[in-house]
Amino acid sequence: MKSPRAGSRFFSECDIISLHLPLNKDTRGIVTRDDLARMKPTALLVNASRSGLIAKGALEDALKAGRPGKAAVDVYDQEPVLGC
Repeated sequence: MKSPRAGSRFFSECDIISLHLPLNKDTRGIVTRDDLARMKPTALLVNASRSGLIAKGALEDALKAGRPGKAAVDVYDQEPVLGC
C-alpha cells in the first residue's frame, strides 16, 4: 500500500507521468482528482492504458483547472470509437 505522503510528492514533483497499467479492481480510479490537482501546470499526463485508471471526469476537470497543463490519451471510456 502506498503512503499518502509518497503519492502527494510523486504527483507534485513529476514533469511527465505515463500510465501503463492493466485495468482491474485494484487499479480502477487509481489516479484521483487530488492527484491531478497536485501536478505542475507544466506537467504532462500520458494515458496509454485504460481510461478507467483515472477517476471519472477528473482529467477533464483537471485540465480546465490547468493542472496538469497537458495530457495525451490513447484511450476512451467507450471503445472502440467508431465514426471518427
